Amino acid sequence: SRLESGLEEVARSSEERLSTTETRLEQRQASLAQRLSLITPESDGEPCLIQEGYFGYNLIAYDGRVWAAEMSAGSIDFANTAEVEDWLANGSLLRAATIDGAYAAVDRLLDRRAFEAGLSKLGTALDEKLTALTSRLESGLEEVANRSDERFDALERPKWRQWLGQKKNNGKL
Repeated sequence: SRLESGLEEVARSSEERLSTTETRLEQRQASLAQRLSLITPESDGEPCLIQEGYFGYNLIAYDGRVWAAEMSAGSIDFANTAEVEDWLANGSLLRAATIDGAYAAVDRLLDRRAFEAGLSKLGTALDEKLTALTSRLESGLEEVANRSDERFDALERPKWRQWLGQKKNNGKL
């Protein structure tokens, strides 16, 4: 069923995230020496690339902070405060105090996006199930109403009129 396939997809997504997390850890270990020298990055007023391509983000030292800029978003002008705020608001730019903080921010954002995608698929499967159940319920109710109409029509007319007349005389109708 769609619900089961949705749950399987969430399980598969969790396994993929675990695999991705292992890959991230391997990347972190490979760049440990470089990162140790840049724990508190200093910049001379110009952005300095720390690491390129950490799961689609470039890590940049600027203004005493570490920034993670989404590679697909293009280049950013850190001097343009409005542009920086826009990028921060839409998740294209993340800000951290340390390199580890930047890694963690990227990891959290990617995990949240994967989780939201899984929830969306599950929600779609649930919506489809509810639509199918609603349709079946409406069909069943329509069928019951049609049968009731047929039974009512099948009553003998003279007996029905007699019964109706008694109800009117007793004041119940």
